[in-house]
Amino acid sequence: GHRDAVPTDAEFVQVSILDELDQHLQGIDAVMHFSTRSAELYRALAIAAGLEAQALKPIQLAISARAGAALQGAERMALAPTPDFEGLLDAVKGLSA
Repeated sequence: GHRDAVPTDAEFVQVSILDELDQHLQGIDAVMHFSTRSAELYRALAIAAGLEAQALKPIQLAISARAGAALQGAERMALAPTPDFEGLLDAVKGLSA
């Protein structure tokens, strides 16, 4: 993700996914995927690190059904109703409804 896309009241965590993913996944509630490519890369890197199960535990927020398909097996997923940033925010809001 991008630092400027994170709300001011949320903590932005920047990590090297292969080196520190397991440690940081413990405190992550959700992962936002802004493209199919980012979802595929997230999963591929998690598999390469031997952390696929841990990577799919947080809620996966996907910008589209195609991006969500790359995350099959996720414990919990929410799809954006529209394929844009506002749609992802709506998906987040829907989690608390």
